[in-house]
Amino acid sequence: MIAAFFTSAVLLIAAWSQTVTGGAGITATWRWEPFSNIYVVTLDGLPPATSSVDSTPAVGGSPAAGTAVTARDIVCAHFPTTQCAFAVRVFMCESRLNPAAVGRAGERGSAQIHPIWFETYGVPPAGLDGQMEQAARIVADVGWRHWSCAQ
Repeated sequence: MIAAFFTSAVLLIAAWSQTVTGGAGITATWRWEPFSNIYVVTLDGLPPATSSVDSTPAVGGSPAAGTAVTARDIVCAHFPTTQCAFAVRVFMCESRLNPAAVGRAGERGSAQIHPIWFETYGVPPAGLDGQMEQAARIVADVGWRHWSCAQ
């Protein structure tokens, strides 16, 4: 009986996925891979990448319109160049950059903003760009101590 339950639970976990369709026909699917302990993210409907993509957007602003944008570009657009790689590593550790992530203590979004910050900074917005903007404001005010992956 226990073995059957364990097998069913593993199959249920392996089959977990979430699909979100956004503007411009872009569909994102998050799928949990329990044996490798990672999220697999697939994006459908994105324009093809071109050689003219600027991979170093200006700090504090979004990449130029019409360019292919990666999650790394979005994170780095909100943090100083010296913190870009660190910020990407922290938020990959916290949520695998999943904007719909919810932690055990109610942390929300790709930056896993804890509910204690909601009154001061508001509930995290739905998209990665807004979540990174909010995380950058918190880092500027109180530093990285809020994130366990930054320790």
